Amino acid sequence: MSIARTYIGIFGRTNTGKSSLLNRLIGQDIAIVSEEKGTTTDPVKKTIELNGIGASVLIDTAGIDDNTSLGQKRIEKTKHIIESIDIALVVITDNIYGEYEGELISIFDYYKIPYLIIYNKIDLSKPKDEIIKKYGSKLIYVSSKTHEGIDSLLDRLKLLKPKAENSLLYDIVNKGDTVLLVVPVDISAPVGRLILPQVNVLRELLDNNSIAIVIKETEIELFKKKNIDVNLIITDSQVFDMVAKAFDDSIALTSFSILFARQKGDIFRYKEGAYKIDRLQDNDNVLILESCTHKHTCEDIGRVKIPNIIKKRTNKNIVFDFISADTAIPKDIEKYSLIIQCGGCMKTRTEINHRLQVILNSNINITNYGMVFAYINGILDRSMNIFDK
Repeated sequence: MSIARTYIGIFGRTNTGKSSLLNRLIGQDIAIVSEEKGTTTDPVKKTIELNGIGASVLIDTAGIDDNTSLGQKRIEKTKHIIESIDIALVVITDNIYGEYEGELISIFDYYKIPYLIIYNKIDLSKPKDEIIKKYGSKLIYVSSKTHEGIDSLLDRLKLLKPKAENSLLYDIVNKGDTVLLVVPVDISAPVGRLILPQVNVLRELLDNNSIAIVIKETEIELFKKKNIDVNLIITDSQVFDMVAKAFDDSIALTSFSILFARQKGDIFRYKEGAYKIDRLQDNDNVLILESCTHKHTCEDIGRVKIPNIIKKRTNKNIVFDFISADTAIPKDIEKYSLIIQCGGCMKTRTEINHRLQVILNSNINITNYGMVFAYINGILDRSMNIFDK
């Protein structure tokens, strides 16, 4: 099972004690606390190990009732944060609740995010019966000042923690299997280290007591001369064609990107979306979704290589847009004929699905980096056969 951080967002009106609650949970004065409205501007994130929950990221957000022009921008950032969280905490105090809290809860319900209502400053006021009746078992009483209720809150968070994601290789690699990893080292590769997908796959193979062999694509012929039998080949998608031609069809083949697509999304919907490539027309819009921030190069897979191979394949004038890291999905999403999601190695399954909620609830075609390369090289079925057991 993969070890992923649990993302916990703290929401509410100004001066309800959101920042104080964050500080109390982590045991440090990270967030600035002030009686002045608008103290929290950009979301404050803190990574911490919470007892019984594990690695977590606590996110303190701006007040949802800031009606200034700048406040509206802060609120948009606050709403965007919702797409990345696993659990939501809505902080209220002084028996003040209503439209703002209701709007937040409706968004949580849409994204299927579990939430708790935190009645803060319990040392100063008690909740009225109408609040107790309205929120019932979701209501937790705390005092960031006296620590009252903090242990109860942590106990409830343990129950809401999302289930761990399946490992990348849990049902396709056995103990003692020999797995060949093909890892290009080009200008876009980080200096002196492997990228996260390669590291994660390699670690899982070691944990599984499998035999891992790592080579660059330039050493394929040298490796073949050693006559080593392999059970599976996992390659960088960019050299799919080279690897597929070098090894017999009887050897199972897939890519790092496709493995992550299976772990974090609907792999068979992604497969269907790949067939849309040959149906693209002049001036169709295609959206490329990245899930991390990195310096783009002339060999960038999402911004350069994928657009180039799609244009070459279709011989059409395709319009490409790009979204990186935590940028929100465009509101005019329906204009896109195809959406291409990266492997999402830097995101949890929950984050990916929250981000793609509108797409997944629609008929918009969506596929994955690795499947684009596999489809265009005529090996999509081969790259997916291993998952059809």
